[in-house]
Amino acid sequence: MMIHSSAVSESKLYVSSSSELVQVDLGSCGQYGPQCEDCVLARDPYCGWNGTHCTPATGMTDVTHGDATICKTPQKELLYKVQTSSPATDVRPVKMDSKHFLICPMSSNHAQYRWYRNDESLPFLATEHECLLLIESMSFGNAGTYRCESEEGGYRRTLAQYTLQVEGGTPGLASCHLGWVIFIVTVVQMLMG
Repeated sequence: MMIHSSAVSESKLYVSSSSELVQVDLGSCGQYGPQCEDCVLARDPYCGWNGTHCTPATGMTDVTHGDATICKTPQKELLYKVQTSSPATDVRPVKMDSKHFLICPMSSNHAQYRWYRNDESLPFLATEHECLLLIESMSFGNAGTYRCESEEGGYRRTLAQYTLQVEGGTPGLASCHLGWVIFIVTVVQMLMG
């Protein structure tokens, strides 16, 4: 393995084996996203925020701490509110009584991740690259909007958002059955007392 660096924008990593030589561009900073916080929290020593996008540079990113507070300026606050938006909601019909997984990509190993439904935190399974939320058995009570958020260094963002709809069931029928149960219990209580 060897790093060749004649200029920051031309930094390359060369990895060789007995059968091949691979060249990796160390300045591919666009992959970190369109926000200053995304760039800084990536902790890539070959990338930095130039005021408009993540670009190959050194000395601009706090690699050790990923301090996103450098992104906060009065001008940036207004721009940040305009640029920051939740990802598009993925609407999914799910069959009644079926199991269903929701997937949230993990962009940083330093962030804390959470799944929410109606602002209630939900338990999930974290793998190496994603946070998985399992719905054991889809019902009308599970229908609604779910969102996955990450928080790191005070920077919070929504990574995935899903709206689940029950397919193959009648919500009116469930409430009709509940109505009959309440009616029968009331009649029995009246007869007994």
